[in-house]
Amino acid sequence: MDSAIHVRAVTKVFGEGASAMHALRGVDLEVPKGERLFLTGPSGSGKTTLLSILGCVLRPTDGAVEVLGHDVRSLDERALSAFRLGSLGFIFQGHNLIASLSARENVRLPLLLQGVPVEEAEARAAEELRRVGLGAKLEARPRDLSGGQKQRIAIARATVGRPPLILADEPTASLDAKSGQEVMELLTEISRERGSTALVVTHDNRIFHFSDRIIAIEDGRIAGRSS
Repeated sequence: MDSAIHVRAVTKVFGEGASAMHALRGVDLEVPKGERLFLTGPSGSGKTTLLSILGCVLRPTDGAVEVLGHDVRSLDERALSAFRLGSLGFIFQGHNLIASLSARENVRLPLLLQGVPVEEAEARAAEELRRVGLGAKLEARPRDLSGGQKQRIAIARATVGRPPLILADEPTASLDAKSGQEVMELLTEISRERGSTALVVTHDNRIFHFSDRIIAIEDGRIAGRSS
């Protein structure tokens, strides 16, 4: 199996001694390239901690973590930052858009950070916004857009660099049912077209049908799997 993610016996402990909190307790996980995997479970179960480790935002306390063929535990902070920027796309529940920037400026930002020339970044950002149905909103500021439109911009920002791995943390939690379905349809279409892997943390059972596989996490452990 050609894996995008390979995790073995991963633990994550916050704090020390009597106050230590065990967020992950020996997680094993294999995710094939191109799969759309959903992680679900109650609040505090460890699913967002696992997503953060796979996104190279947190380091595990112990265990093996390979993401897109890289042993991320062996990478220093500079290498991790470069890897995140070039290979991973992040989508958050709260959109995390920069309020003072237009839709196009928000989407072009990761390209500029990668060193893409401004003119090319502008064109690619506009193309990606048109791809998510916001071609008429290139210069709009986040304050003038609906929640669903903001999340479409977040998708465009995450995918404009065509990353092989997309990580989404509760991408529909703040959206109504219709907007949530539209956002997930877009994310699914883009990941299928480009062959990217998508890992989605969600409580929203209205979007489960967009997954290839669902894994439940409880008390820091894999509690169940379904296909």
